[in-house]
This record gives sequence, C-alpha cells and structure tokens, in this order.
Amino acid sequence: MSELQEPQAWTEEERPGGEAEPLVEYVSAVPSPRRALVACIAGSVLCTFGDHLHATQGVLGYPHVFAGSQAWWVPLLFFVSTLGVLTLTTVLRRALGGASVDPSWYAVAGDALAFITAYAFTAYAAVLPDVVLGVLTAWWIARMLSSRAASWVVALGAALAVLGPIVEHIVSSLGLFAYRYPDFWGVPRWLPALYLHSAPLAARLEVRTRA
Repeated sequence: MSELQEPQAWTEEERPGGEAEPLVEYVSAVPSPRRALVACIAGSVLCTFGDHLHATQGVLGYPHVFAGSQAWWVPLLFFVSTLGVLTLTTVLRRALGGASVDPSWYAVAGDALAFITAYAFTAYAAVLPDVVLGVLTAWWIARMLSSRAASWVVALGAALAVLGPIVEHIVSSLGLFAYRYPDFWGVPRWLPALYLHSAPLAARLEVRTRA
C-alpha cells in the first residue's frame, strides 16, 4: 500500500460463504487542490446563503451593505473559513486516529441539507433563543447517536462549537458586522449549537478532497 493512501472501510459486501466482509477502499492522504477548491466554494455558497437568511431576517446586520443585505467580503470570509475547517478536520482525524466517514454524494447532500436547515431555523426562530439552543443541541445529539458517529467527529463538533463563535466575536469586534441580540462575546447563545451541525458535513467534505 502506498504511503500516500489510507484504508477506509465504508460499506460491507457479502462473501460467497454468507459472512460479511468490510469493503476496504483507499483514498489519498494528500488532498487534491482542485477538489479542495471545489469544497471551499461549496462551503462558501452554502454559508453565504445561510448568512443571507440571517441578514434578511434581522438576526445580524452589516454597516456597509453590498448586495443581498450582506457585505461584499462575506463569500470570501466563508471560503477561507471552509478551508480552515477542512484543515482542522484533517488534523483532528489524524490526531485521534479516526477512520474517514462515508464520502458518498448522497451522504454529503444529507449533511448539507441538515446544516442549512439548522441555519434557517436560527434565522426564523432567533426571537426564541432558548428554544433554538435546545432544539439544535437535542437534534445534534440525536444525529450523533442515530448515525453512530465516530468519536473524532463528535470532537470536531465540540471544537467548532468553541472556535466558530470566537472567530465571529473577533470579526464582530472589528465592527464588520453585529448580531441584533447578542448574549456573550457579541454572539447569540445558540451559535455554538449551530456550529455543531457543521461537523458531519466537514468530515465528509474532507474525505471528498482526498477520494
């Protein structure tokens, strides 16, 4: 096996004798620049749309609006943020010795839909912050249990729940945008729970950059 490949057991197939055997495939340990670029663009588009919902529903605002109630730099920020999240995902997966998750487009689409649904919920139900926090946290726990998520994916969610709000606090403190009803660090109390739901998608996209 090449040192630039990692074994990944994603599915099972039946052996002639009737016993299940892991179907092992291999992905490169080094991400493809082209695929990483596509992943970052996809992340930017998805998050920019979610942020557009926040802006139009009055959850947050920008002092200098360019289009869609947003500043011109928003897509660029989310592009860089996606790159940072993918890098963190790789570091955590390797540090914790976790195997890659199912990288199928079906699974990617499912996690993308779940993430944007959580994003939309925070936009339309932001006036009920405790409800949003409770629902998103409970849903996250249910998703992790029902999918039997790897421990490193859970750890990634926890890391993003901490780092995401910190980054937003820094950007907000620079006067580039502001939440309408902040609770701490200039961000709402439900924000960490929203970041939890980005972890499963990040885990799958990280694999797609290497598959």
